[in-house]
Amino acid sequence: MDPLQSYIALARQQGINDAQIAQALITAGWPTQNIYEALNPGSTYPQSPLLAPQPIATNLALPQVKSHKNSLVLVTSILLLIFLVIGVSYLAFVRRPSPQSVVNSFVKAMNNKDQLAADNLESPAARTYYYKNAGTTSYYKVCYKAGTICTSSFQSSFLSKASITTRSYVALNGTKGSETIYTVKQSVNAAIVGGSGCVTSTDALTIAVVPKGHSWQVDFVDQNISAVASSCGATPSNS
Repeated sequence: MDPLQSYIALARQQGINDAQIAQALITAGWPTQNIYEALNPGSTYPQSPLLAPQPIATNLALPQVKSHKNSLVLVTSILLLIFLVIGVSYLAFVRRPSPQSVVNSFVKAMNNKDQLAADNLESPAARTYYYKNAGTTSYYKVCYKAGTICTSSFQSSFLSKASITTRSYVALNGTKGSETIYTVKQSVNAAIVGGSGCVTSTDALTIAVVPKGHSWQVDFVDQNISAVASSCGATPSNS
């Protein structure tokens, strides 16, 4: 079936009468004889064309003939786009690093003295906090300026003895995240330094992260050291 006959067949299926079809084809530039013969297969084109546009159809806004093939292509394209969006979102979710992996990366950067890596993991809120309280936008600078009392908490000798707990975290702006707490408890007999009794110290390193796009950012870091004196005899111990 040629294009002209295909058009006519589709138009008739959609309820468009022959006069309207003829008007549309004439407007599109098709020869009158071709239109007549396509509308009337087997008939001879008359000397006086009978296809002059009817007055009632002169200003008629003709419906556009829809091609089922084109509709199928459009529907298929929309479905593919939907599946693509869903697929990309799913992959982004699956490939999103865990909060703990970002915490581990931050600890590693601090321990390796990699300031660039550590700074890149910090959230804008964290940088603002450090700037207001320490005059710098980098926790790395704050920690290394404090010295061993801070940097030792990121060393493997400390972390290997730590118990690790995680819990939910809520940032100052209400963003929900996660925080990891490394806790090391040590009991030292004060007799070693000429005292008496025992001192139990608790060192805790807390690192909180919040979601940022398809990853996480370090939003808060805190180190807390506390000591409690107790009676434990004269035998030195260090556990």
